[in-house]
Amino acid sequence: MLHHQRSALALNPKPLTPPQQDLFAEDQAADEADLQQQLEHVGDLAPKHPQAKRPRAGRQALPAHLTRIDVKYWSLPLYLW
Repeated sequence: MLHHQRSALALNPKPLTPPQQDLFAEDQAADEADLQQQLEHVGDLAPKHPQAKRPRAGRQALPAHLTRIDVKYWSLPLYLW
């Protein structure tokens, strides 16, 4: 199929002969049927119940008796190293 797409996009595509066109149509129909079957199978594998949302990762709240202190570090310019 990729070969046919490349030849269709080429500057001077070669026309397919009638037997080649028939073979291409058969292959395309078989591929579409296979993909449809795979999609139906994937639909059967989907979970029946959606998963619970995961709690958001990040900074957790501190207990009330602790205070949060933001510490800021001063960096030196790289040329001073």
